[in-house]
Amino acid sequence: MPPFHQHPANPGIAQHVGNTLRRQPRLQRHVRAARLEYAQHSNHQLQRTLPELHKADRALEALRAKRPLVQNITNYVAMTVSANVLLAIGASPAMVHAFEEVEDFVAISDALAVNIGTLSPDWVDAMRAAVKRANALGK
Repeated sequence: MPPFHQHPANPGIAQHVGNTLRRQPRLQRHVRAARLEYAQHSNHQLQRTLPELHKADRALEALRAKRPLVQNITNYVAMTVSANVLLAIGASPAMVHAFEEVEDFVAISDALAVNIGTLSPDWVDAMRAAVKRANALGK
Protein backbone atom coordinates (compact mmCIF):
# COMPACT_ATOMS: atom_id res chain seq x y z
CA MET A 1 0.00 0.00 0.00
CA PRO A 2 1.50 3.39 -0.94
CA PRO A 3 1.97 6.11 1.66
CA PHE A 4 -1.00 8.42 2.24
CA HIS A 5 0.47 11.38 0.35
CA GLN A 6 0.88 9.19 -2.78
CA HIS A 7 -2.78 8.09 -2.94
CA PRO A 8 -4.70 9.49 -5.91
CA ALA A 9 -7.08 12.31 -5.02
CA ASN A 10 -10.72 11.34 -4.76
CA PRO A 11 -13.02 14.20 -5.78
CA GLY A 12 -16.01 12.37 -4.29
CA ILE A 13 -14.72 12.95 -0.75
CA ALA A 14 -14.38 16.71 -1.26
CA GLN A 15 -17.86 16.82 -2.78
CA HIS A 16 -19.28 14.89 0.19
CA VAL A 17 -17.62 17.26 2.70
CA GLY A 18 -18.92 20.26 0.75
CA ASN A 19 -22.47 18.88 0.75
CA THR A 20 -22.28 18.29 4.51
CA LEU A 21 -21.10 21.84 5.17
CA ARG A 22 -23.92 23.26 3.02
CA ARG A 23 -26.50 21.33 5.10
CA GLN A 24 -25.09 22.59 8.42
CA PRO A 25 -27.07 25.88 8.62
CA ARG A 26 -30.26 23.93 7.96
CA LEU A 27 -29.48 21.56 10.83
CA GLN A 28 -28.61 24.37 13.24
CA ARG A 29 -32.09 25.85 12.85
CA HIS A 30 -33.61 22.69 14.32
CA VAL A 31 -31.29 22.55 17.33
CA ARG A 32 -32.33 24.69 20.28
CA ALA A 33 -31.43 24.93 23.93
CA ALA A 34 -32.97 22.42 26.31
CA ARG A 35 -35.70 23.90 28.46
CA LEU A 36 -36.82 22.82 31.90
CA GLU A 37 -40.50 22.17 32.23
CA TYR A 38 -40.62 24.25 35.40
CA ALA A 39 -37.74 26.70 35.01
CA GLN A 40 -38.53 28.48 38.28
CA HIS A 41 -37.70 25.21 40.13
CA SER A 42 -34.51 24.46 38.19
CA ASN A 43 -32.22 24.54 41.25
CA HIS A 44 -34.71 23.19 43.78
CA GLN A 45 -33.40 19.60 43.79
CA LEU A 46 -29.79 20.75 43.75
CA GLN A 47 -30.29 23.13 46.70
CA ARG A 48 -31.93 20.35 48.68
CA THR A 49 -29.16 17.87 47.86
CA LEU A 50 -26.09 20.02 48.58
CA PRO A 51 -26.33 19.86 52.41
CA GLU A 52 -26.67 16.07 52.21
CA LEU A 53 -23.60 15.85 49.98
CA HIS A 54 -21.59 17.95 52.43
CA LYS A 55 -22.76 15.73 55.29
CA ALA A 56 -21.74 12.57 53.38
CA ASP A 57 -18.37 14.14 52.53
CA ARG A 58 -17.68 14.92 56.19
CA ALA A 59 -18.67 11.38 57.20
CA LEU A 60 -16.35 9.90 54.57
CA GLU A 61 -13.48 12.13 55.73
CA ALA A 62 -14.03 11.00 59.34
CA LEU A 63 -14.10 7.36 58.26
CA ARG A 64 -10.87 7.76 56.27
CA ALA A 65 -9.19 9.44 59.24
CA LYS A 66 -10.11 6.51 61.49
CA ARG A 67 -9.28 3.73 58.97
CA PRO A 68 -11.59 1.21 60.68
CA LEU A 69 -10.86 -2.50 60.66
CA VAL A 70 -13.97 -4.18 59.24
CA GLN A 71 -14.48 -7.91 59.67
CA ASN A 72 -16.42 -9.46 56.79
CA ILE A 73 -18.19 -12.76 56.74
CA THR A 74 -19.32 -13.09 53.15
CA ASN A 75 -19.39 -15.66 50.38
CA TYR A 76 -16.49 -16.18 48.00
CA VAL A 77 -18.27 -14.41 45.13
CA ALA A 78 -18.72 -11.14 47.03
CA MET A 79 -15.44 -11.27 48.96
CA THR A 80 -13.27 -9.40 46.46
CA VAL A 81 -15.90 -6.76 45.73
CA SER A 82 -16.53 -6.17 49.44
CA ALA A 83 -12.82 -5.85 50.16
CA ASN A 84 -12.27 -3.44 47.26
CA VAL A 85 -15.20 -1.22 48.27
CA LEU A 86 -13.92 -1.03 51.84
CA LEU A 87 -10.42 -0.21 50.63
CA ALA A 88 -11.80 2.48 48.30
CA ILE A 89 -13.56 4.29 51.14
CA GLY A 90 -10.54 4.08 53.43
CA ALA A 91 -11.35 1.10 55.64
CA SER A 92 -9.25 -2.01 56.26
CA PRO A 93 -11.13 -5.19 55.32
CA ALA A 94 -10.54 -8.54 57.00
CA MET A 95 -12.24 -11.60 55.57
CA VAL A 96 -12.36 -13.67 58.75
CA HIS A 97 -15.04 -16.35 58.71
CA ALA A 98 -13.61 -19.40 60.49
CA PHE A 99 -15.74 -20.29 63.52
CA GLU A 100 -12.64 -20.66 65.71
CA GLU A 101 -11.53 -17.08 64.96
CA VAL A 102 -14.63 -14.93 64.61
CA GLU A 103 -15.35 -14.13 68.25
CA ASP A 104 -11.76 -13.08 68.98
CA PHE A 105 -11.54 -11.06 65.80
CA VAL A 106 -14.80 -9.21 66.47
CA ALA A 107 -13.26 -8.01 69.72
CA ILE A 108 -10.42 -6.23 67.91
CA SER A 109 -12.37 -5.03 64.85
CA ASP A 110 -14.27 -1.75 64.55
CA ALA A 111 -17.19 -3.19 62.60
CA LEU A 112 -18.70 -6.44 61.43
CA ALA A 113 -20.31 -6.96 58.00
CA VAL A 114 -22.29 -10.15 57.42
CA ASN A 115 -23.54 -11.10 53.96
CA ILE A 116 -26.17 -13.84 54.14
CA GLY A 117 -26.57 -14.14 50.35
CA THR A 118 -25.24 -17.70 50.13
CA LEU A 119 -25.32 -19.68 53.33
CA SER A 120 -23.37 -22.81 54.20
CA PRO A 121 -23.78 -24.60 57.55
CA ASP A 122 -20.23 -23.89 58.75
CA TRP A 123 -20.49 -20.21 57.91
CA VAL A 124 -23.93 -19.83 59.53
CA ASP A 125 -22.46 -20.93 62.87
CA ALA A 126 -19.59 -18.45 62.44
CA MET A 127 -22.04 -15.67 61.51
CA ARG A 128 -24.18 -16.29 64.57
CA ALA A 129 -21.16 -16.39 66.89
CA ALA A 130 -19.72 -13.18 65.39
CA VAL A 131 -23.01 -11.28 65.57
CA LYS A 132 -23.64 -12.44 69.15
CA ARG A 133 -20.14 -11.27 70.19
CA ALA A 134 -20.47 -7.96 68.32
CA ASN A 135 -23.77 -7.25 70.06
CA ALA A 136 -22.26 -8.13 73.44
CA LEU A 137 -19.46 -5.65 72.77
CA GLY A 138 -21.89 -2.96 71.62
CA LYS A 139 -20.58 -2.88 68.04
